[in-house]
Amino acid sequence: MQYSTHRPPIFKVILLGESGVGKTSLYQRFRARDIPLTQCTALALDSYQYNRQFPVGPQSKPIQVELWDTANMERMHSLTDNYFRETTAALLVYDIADSQSLQRLSYWRNDLKYHSDRTLTFLVGNKVDLPPDTYEDGQTTIEHARKVMATNFEDFLGAYEVSAKEDYHVEEMFHKIGQTLWENYKDERESTGTRSLPEVPEGMGTIKLGKDNKGTRLRLSVRKENCCY
Repeated sequence: MQYSTHRPPIFKVILLGESGVGKTSLYQRFRARDIPLTQCTALALDSYQYNRQFPVGPQSKPIQVELWDTANMERMHSLTDNYFRETTAALLVYDIADSQSLQRLSYWRNDLKYHSDRTLTFLVGNKVDLPPDTYEDGQTTIEHARKVMATNFEDFLGAYEVSAKEDYHVEEMFHKIGQTLWENYKDERESTGTRSLPEVPEGMGTIKLGKDNKGTRLRLSVRKENCCY
C-alpha cells in the first residue's frame, strides 16, 4: 500500500468507565496534548471523537487512532449503539483512588460484550498522582487491578497506569496501544495468507479488529466514513 496516495487505516477506540475517572481528561490529552484551563465538561466540547496518526512497525508506517469520549452519557447509562458500532478496541478506565470505579468496570465490560464480543480491551488506571485506594484486606486498587489483569489476560491486551492531570505516561500509552492494534492486525493478515495491508481509498474508514467466539482470531471489516453517524 502506498501511504502517500491513500489514507492510513483508522482504528476506532472508545473510552469506558464510571463518571469522574478521567476519561475526558485522557481524551483531551489525546486530542490537544493539554487539559483546558476552564472547567469544561465533556458536554461542552465541540466534538467527542478525534483522530491522530501514529507511526507503527519497523518502517514507521502511519495508522490513525480514532478516540471516542462518552460525552457524559455514562451518567445515565445511556451509551448508544452508535458509540459501540465498528469499535476496534476499548479502554476500560478506572480511578486508582476509587476502588469502586475498578469494581464497576465489570458492568462496562459486560455492556461492551453485549454490543460486541470481538472488541479488543485495555485496562487503564488513571490518577496515579493520587494515593491509591485500599481494600479491606489491605490490597491497593493498583495491586487489585494487576491481579485482575493477570487472571483475565485473555480479555486484556495490555494494562497501563497513567495520570492525565500530570500527563504521566499518557502519550506513551497511546503509542503502545496503536502499535498493539497494528501488530494484532498484521498477525491476522499473515495467518490468513494476506501479507499486505489492503488499500483504504478516500471516503472509507475504520479497520475493525475483533476476537471470534474462541477469543483467538481477529476479523476485518471496513465501514464507510460518515455512514450511520
